[in-house]
Amino acid sequence: MATSSSGARRGAQSSRGGASTQRDTVLALLLREESLTRRLGHGYVLALAIVALLCLAGLVLIHGVVHRHVADATLINLAGRQRMLSQKVSKLALEIDRAHASGSPGEVASAGVELATALDEWQKAHAILRDRPNARLPGRNSGVVVPLVEAAEVHLLAIAEAGARLERAAVDGASRPAVAAAVATIFAQEPEFLATMEAIVETHERESLAGVRLIRDIESFLVAASILTLLLEALLIFRPALRLLSQTQHRLRTALVALATSERSKSALLEAVPDVVLQLDRRRVCRLVHVPANSDLPALDGPVEDRSLDTVLPPAAAREIEAAIARARECELPQRFELALPGRDGERRHEARIALAGLDDVLVLVRDVTEQRALEREVVAAVGDERRRLGRDLHDGLCQHLAGLSLLVGSLAHRAGSEGLGPIDAAALEQVGELIDRALRESKQIARALHPIALEAGGIAGALDDLARSIEALYRVRCDAEVDLGDMQPSMPTATELFRIAQEAASNAARHSGATQIRLRLVGDGGHLLLTIADDGVGMARGPADPRASGMGLRIMQHRANVLGARLRIDANAAGGTTVCCELSVGA
Repeated sequence: MATSSSGARRGAQSSRGGASTQRDTVLALLLREESLTRRLGHGYVLALAIVALLCLAGLVLIHGVVHRHVADATLINLAGRQRMLSQKVSKLALEIDRAHASGSPGEVASAGVELATALDEWQKAHAILRDRPNARLPGRNSGVVVPLVEAAEVHLLAIAEAGARLERAAVDGASRPAVAAAVATIFAQEPEFLATMEAIVETHERESLAGVRLIRDIESFLVAASILTLLLEALLIFRPALRLLSQTQHRLRTALVALATSERSKSALLEAVPDVVLQLDRRRVCRLVHVPANSDLPALDGPVEDRSLDTVLPPAAAREIEAAIARARECELPQRFELALPGRDGERRHEARIALAGLDDVLVLVRDVTEQRALEREVVAAVGDERRRLGRDLHDGLCQHLAGLSLLVGSLAHRAGSEGLGPIDAAALEQVGELIDRALRESKQIARALHPIALEAGGIAGALDDLARSIEALYRVRCDAEVDLGDMQPSMPTATELFRIAQEAASNAARHSGATQIRLRLVGDGGHLLLTIADDGVGMARGPADPRASGMGLRIMQHRANVLGARLRIDANAAGGTTVCCELSVGA
């Protein structure tokens, strides 16, 4: 024994030494990777700075071009307004000429005032176009636009001078030839002015298109410069760094795999197992302990590792486990048995499984089966109660109807065989038919309670509709069924479990809630099924179903939902009553 213990200690020391070497290797690799990370960070910041500077320069250039385009758009609007004003001046000149010819001094004066206003507005707009830069047009006119503006100004001055003569004619009453000469001057200069303004607009449009091409060239240059920067960064910085990083990661991964393989496998196993797991060494000391969140064993609340089994569990349970370990080592097969352990609410039944884990270690898995065993006993009792109920129903209902039918048929047969008795009347035959109908109805109700034949005939929709009619007939409670599955069709096992849940919930509501209306609803959408049973009875507590605090009916419904992988929930309705919901996902 001493030799074995010393060998175990030497093995443990050797294992710890190997683990220490692996940890040192991992630390050295991590330091090297940290230095590499700094180099990568500096190169990445440099590349980002170059790209940011290129983007900033491009934005400045593009902003200048866009600003110029805005000014050009304003200029084009001004040019269009000047053309509109020139046409307005020509129209007012015609009105003054017509009014002067017809001898209407009032119309001449009114048109003269409008003409003065239009000329003043026209000259101001042209001054904005000519005197660039200014508040409305920040940019300067190009070398092509300046002579065009000067040429347009010559025609504008001629028109303005003729307009001034028309204004004086409207005030002083000039002669007819003077008015006609002024009008002729305006109409002679207007086409030239409009042609010049059209040339100005076309020139600015060409310059705007040139600006758009400039923006495209700038964009292409920026994209090319950015791509070139990124390529240089990839070739000169990231490629060597990634090569070195790959080598470092390979060595680091090898060291980490050797260090963490056992821990990962243990963690994955423990996360997947819902049982209490104890790993015992040859001295029955707990080396590894996993206690699930829903454990009901107060003995495992505190620290358990490095404690012996008989100090963790009651002595009787420890002896049973020790005997099972001996049997497992003898036959080299896992052992399974039940034992009683103290819980927070009294003694609870647990299923223990023993499995060998190497030469010395043993795994002990403990699962609480108290509710499962209680449910099994309740199911057995429920089966017996259901058999007795069916026996009473058969004896008190169907058998009585058949006995009455037998006596009545015997009486009719005796009457038919006797010569002195009269013929069989129709009332007796109707009574025979009524007894047969009652017997058929009761036998169908019993058959539906034993097996939902409508599931095979009309699917879940027909079965729920048949259940609603049966509830109404048995309990005198209004019951409606609604099914909307679209293209979905649940399998027969799924449909059967859903039907049984609906049957149990509807029967409970009809018997115990005092409801006057029950509604069964099954909806299918996108691979999901939702079954709801709602009533307007007295209601019950809101929340998910708790099998520990509920009766057998709710436990059975919860068990059926667990079989389907569904979620069962009971909600209290705001207006009174209860809604039982069963929601599940079905495979494609």
